[in-house]
Amino acid sequence: VLNWFYSYGHFLAQHPFCFLIIPILICGGLAVGLTNLQPKDGVEYLYAPSISRSIDERDIVRQTFTDKSDTNFSPFSLNELVPESEIIFRSKKEKSILTGEVLQELKVSVIGIFFFKHHVSLFILFYNILFFNSLSPRGFNITGPRGSQKKRKIGASC
Repeated sequence: VLNWFYSYGHFLAQHPFCFLIIPILICGGLAVGLTNLQPKDGVEYLYAPSISRSIDERDIVRQTFTDKSDTNFSPFSLNELVPESEIIFRSKKEKSILTGEVLQELKVSVIGIFFFKHHVSLFILFYNILFFNSLSPRGFNITGPRGSQKKRKIGASC
């Protein structure tokens, strides 16, 4: 074994160019394949088998509710990420949620929600804009500063 390592080291010392350039070329050639990489992020593709019943059911929901603003549509039935949030209030120390102390904390929390601000590039959107305009089934447009013709379509769900 010692003689084999000696002869291998001697061979490497005589031909260093091949052992430096060939691995670099192989790594570079394999890296070119990364340019064709198309990452998948769909729930169905990542987590469900291709013959899963959930894929069929999700397609039925999409076909049934083509208008996502319908009152009978629940975005959680699609099991997708939706621009929506829910707030759940629970009482501390297993008390009733209708005690004066808890109601005072709820009042402070609700006032905080009404002062909610969301930053979208140059715009600051307040709760009343997001909430009341989201009630429209068409979504709403946000127009830029005066003189700007740039409009952004934003759908909000509160």
